[in-house]
Amino acid sequence: MISTKRVSISPTSEFAKFPENKSFIDVAIAAVNRARHVPCAMQYFSARDTRPSEYCKERVRECEVYVGLIGFRYGSLVRDRPELSYTKLEFEAASEVPAITRLVFILNDDASVPQDTFNDLMSGNRQKAFREKLKDCGIMCSLFRDIHELELGIYQALTELPESEISNENSIEGLPVELLTALIKDCPDGLCSKRYKLPELLEMFPSHSKEVIQDASYDLKRLGLLEVQEAFYVWEIRLLPEAYEQVDPQIMGWDPKEDAVVLAKLMIDTNEGSASSLQEQLRWERRRFNPAQRIIVDEVPYGCVSRHCQPDYVASWVALTPEFLAALKRLVQGR
Repeated sequence: MISTKRVSISPTSEFAKFPENKSFIDVAIAAVNRARHVPCAMQYFSARDTRPSEYCKERVRECEVYVGLIGFRYGSLVRDRPELSYTKLEFEAASEVPAITRLVFILNDDASVPQDTFNDLMSGNRQKAFREKLKDCGIMCSLFRDIHELELGIYQALTELPESEISNENSIEGLPVELLTALIKDCPDGLCSKRYKLPELLEMFPSHSKEVIQDASYDLKRLGLLEVQEAFYVWEIRLLPEAYEQVDPQIMGWDPKEDAVVLAKLMIDTNEGSASSLQEQLRWERRRFNPAQRIIVDEVPYGCVSRHCQPDYVASWVALTPEFLAALKRLVQGR
């Protein structure tokens, strides 16, 4: 049985705009993925401000964990409940369901952020009152000043949740587990590049019908472990990077998260950014190396990673700038 949680991330829009190359929302999603859970509701976030209140509340109720990102702006008002912002509405929706774990992260008053983007001249007092209410309502509230503190805070909060808070509704067993196990073991390089069409899957599972295999695939898609592509008469699936992070420890016997720390330490000690050289020193197969390198690459500042198209690695090299080395050290210390 494999268990995971769906995590609703509820920010106000300014968190999507800063920092420019890797925003607060980007690192929040990355933290949820690294904790081997599934960030939810982000696919509707861009259109959320046009949705009615009940739609937004339902999206929150579908999840087991609520993560609120609270800044200085009150945010857009709910279309059919103008006395509330969407962020406050979603917090109230999470509070109405006792089974939902609420984690709130509040931007510190002295955070270095653009004033024109983050300040709210119209409804700043309402947001200040909401911030104070959250601090006094008896739930876990953490302050953060930058993207690094936010990512580490979300990751640690999620990994420290007791096992009893894992929902049985998000446990999978039977054919979905068999399918995921087969794809994980069959993967040659850890790059999510191999695609499986329905005839091939029917050969892999001859005792199951097309419909049963498709249902199992959609279960894995719901958990963020699999991509299902449907176009005209083509139906195919492929693993997503989150699958390696969530199930490699159980199926392959290594942990990409722990491997990323080992890789980060090696890069710091040797000042080496070449993927082929690092793989040779670690003596790992590419199937093990690439999921760990993908975690590392997520830390790389924009413009410091090779975008050269090649079939072997997530990136053929990264530039070990002072900013990236600092990020690697945080990764090592945080894990």
